Amino acid sequence: MNYFVGNRQVISMYLGRILVWGRTAPVENLELSPSGTVHFDAAGQSKYITVTSHDTWYVTKDSNWISLNKNSGTSGQTCLISCAENTDFSPRYGTVTFTCGTRSETITVYQAQFVPEFVVEPTSFNLNSTASTTITFSFTIDSRCEWTISSSNWITVDPNNERGSGSRQNVQATVATNTGGQRTGYIYISEDDGQADTVQISVTQKGVAVQPTVEAHAINWYNDSTDTWLNKQSWQVIFKGGSTTKTINSIVVSVIDDSGNTIQVLPTSNSITLAANETVYWGLNASDFNNPNNAQLSLNGHDVDYDEYSLTVYGDIVSDEAPFVQENV
Repeated sequence: MNYFVGNRQVISMYLGRILVWGRTAPVENLELSPSGTVHFDAAGQSKYITVTSHDTWYVTKDSNWISLNKNSGTSGQTCLISCAENTDFSPRYGTVTFTCGTRSETITVYQAQFVPEFVVEPTSFNLNSTASTTITFSFTIDSRCEWTISSSNWITVDPNNERGSGSRQNVQATVATNTGGQRTGYIYISEDDGQADTVQISVTQKGVAVQPTVEAHAINWYNDSTDTWLNKQSWQVIFKGGSTTKTINSIVVSVIDDSGNTIQVLPTSNSITLAANETVYWGLNASDFNNPNNAQLSLNGHDVDYDEYSLTVYGDIVSDEAPFVQENV
């Protein structure tokens, strides 16, 4: 028969009618808190394990990225398990084993995978046109990975800042003088291994005031096979809007000879209002201008030789002049 005195087991047996008492054996005990699988962050982390045991316990690990603050202890004491930073893009597992007497308990150490991330400040800029100088601006990157920068062609990143890694790095970029309308470009920050989303910084630069423009175009058609002018003239005036809505007044479109004499004033409106960046055609539009079947210029009997006459257009804020160009049919 077996008896217990306190927590010790008393072993006994009968030999005939005589009870023989033997030595007592301890009740072995080993408990861990927490137990099972213990989770650790990718950045590195430490956690305590409390050990309850009947005697001195010992602990070992199977991975060099796991460290322990002690190799042994007694009941009620703790063991600190620490994990180094996981820089791989996949999670990893290890084990820590506690033993006491014949008892053994194992903890599975799970550490999350490395997740690349950026913190960029700011993520947008609104800049002046600065007609006399360039603009240098800066932003910061706080990261846990290596990164590369690219940008729109009118934005220049300091070559020393085009690649980097680590935390809180200041990056400088330069934007040249803007002589046109408002423009928006981008700076892109990409994780080198493609494991993180690309961060985009928008850069909007104000433009300078751009006035409307006008272009004159003229064609005189010629037949090579008969060596004759066809008396078909095509004309086209292209108005292009500036950076704001603008009205052009006092417009005159005419044909002049090489002595500066006006041969004909073409019937058109004497004003036009253009929205910003709007394009308007007078005469033939873009698709018809190069088609001799759509030639539309009557000069009341004048034969227009391409090297003797020009098409002119004048307004209060625009003007242009273009000689007639020979085209063959």
